[in-house]
Amino acid sequence: MQLLYDLASQTPRGYESYARRLARRYRACPQLLEDVLDGLFHIATASGVVTTDESTYLERVSELFGLSSLTFRRIRATHLGAAADDPYVVLGVAPDASEAVVRAARRALLSECHPDRVRARGLPEEFVEVFGAKAAAVNQAFEAVMRERRALSAAEA
Repeated sequence: MQLLYDLASQTPRGYESYARRLARRYRACPQLLEDVLDGLFHIATASGVVTTDESTYLERVSELFGLSSLTFRRIRATHLGAAADDPYVVLGVAPDASEAVVRAARRALLSECHPDRVRARGLPEEFVEVFGAKAAAVNQAFEAVMRERRALSAAEA
């Protein structure tokens, strides 16, 4: 792992062929490739700042490893955090969660926001509006996730 990072820091050449060799050798063990990428993120964040070049490098290594963009997004969020408006954050699921998990999260969140439930908890009518906005955000996040996944599926086909 350190060799892969050292190669990239010395020259933009070389690391790609090394990453491809790792991908070929461990294609039957994608978790190992995820672990290597995770370690590379750890090295990149050691300075406290991940530069644009480092971020590009990490994304390229992920591509060479054959990891999905959703897996990359999950690993990146683990080290750098996710944006507050990231639809996966809104839904409370990992970017590479299954569609069933995403749908279940949506149902659970919408169930909490339902106006009848809000009233049943004895909350004032003003809260119905607040929870209505939350339900809208949940639905928007769900739609964004589904659009992204359809686009990824189409690109992979």
